[in-house]
Amino acid sequence: NNFDSASKYLDEALLLKPDLYEAVYFKGVLMHFQNRCGDFINLFEKIDKTPINRLNLLLSNCYLELNKNNESKIFFDYSNKDIVEDYDLVAEHYFLNGDYLEAKEIIYKNPLSYKDPKYLLLISNIFIAEGNIDEARKQALEAIEISKQPKIPLYIEEGQKLIDEIDIILKD
Repeated sequence: NNFDSASKYLDEALLLKPDLYEAVYFKGVLMHFQNRCGDFINLFEKIDKTPINRLNLLLSNCYLELNKNNESKIFFDYSNKDIVEDYDLVAEHYFLNGDYLEAKEIIYKNPLSYKDPKYLLLISNIFIAEGNIDEARKQALEAIEISKQPKIPLYIEEGQKLIDEIDIILKD
């Protein structure tokens, strides 16, 4: 599959240049989408703060998903939270910490968030956590629709998982 092919090429790049932060970041993105943050973190003997802001934020969020709050805080505090291109990861951090209001504020600060499936999926998760199931469904369906042209299977799958989760909630 595409994840395996991409992962293979990133592994080859990292063999040639282990400190190629961009490759480390994309490897982390792949593993994060596969719910393998623990495996991503365990790839390294020691993880230091990096010059790549998105990588620091990704590491912070992976640590949060592993309930390693102290490690998460180190990378989050080191990161610049004012880069618009990184708002998705900043908002995800606040969401993972249970600060839904701050997460939504970050999302809405990006003027293009309503067109971006990753933001729509995140806001859908926030609405689920807040119990606003109707709005969660609406956002997930919008993310799926936007992901159809150009076709982005990753976001379509993620959106469908959310719709399935919402359907289960509505049955209970």
